[in-house]
Amino acid sequence: MPLPPPEILDLISSFIDIPSELLSLASTCKILYDVIVPYHLQYRYIRCDAVRRPELWHTFSCKPHLAARIRCLELVEVGTRREASSVLLPKTLLISREEGNPSQFGLGDLRNVDFVSSMQNLLQVLPLMSNLRRFCWSIRRSSDCSQQLSIFEAVQYCCKQLEDFQIVIEKGNQRQPPQRLDLSGIKVRSLIY
Repeated sequence: MPLPPPEILDLISSFIDIPSELLSLASTCKILYDVIVPYHLQYRYIRCDAVRRPELWHTFSCKPHLAARIRCLELVEVGTRREASSVLLPKTLLISREEGNPSQFGLGDLRNVDFVSSMQNLLQVLPLMSNLRRFCWSIRRSSDCSQQLSIFEAVQYCCKQLEDFQIVIEKGNQRQPPQRLDLSGIKVRSLIY
């Protein structure tokens, strides 16, 4: 019996949240593997620095169907303890299909990065992450709380399926309580400092 067209397989895969279940389905045949692994499994969990990834937010704004596949977004800022965690980005974004060469998704130089502009780009992409279940942000910068609060509010407003919301606030190597950060409007939260 022939499988449905790739568009139908893609739609079916979009309803599966748990990566192990996706992998089980992908292991049943090559056609499912070719649809699920590069275009669903690799998009379920993304971990990166929000500021040094402007090209990532641009890609998601141009391809909203990819942003909708994200279930867990973990943002780790430079200088936090969680930064040591490896970056997790879809390989389909890291490799340019036309050239077979790595794209410009490398880590940027923080001296040339505009924090406010990066946050605005992220704000534009958050409404496209309609299936986001978990949001975690390890924050070192506590100086521009208004931008950070805008991100938190956007996550709550745009991501209706959100189940877990974590903020880890650090200052240097020591964790500090948040300053001027009012999270009273956010229902699902875990604040670690």
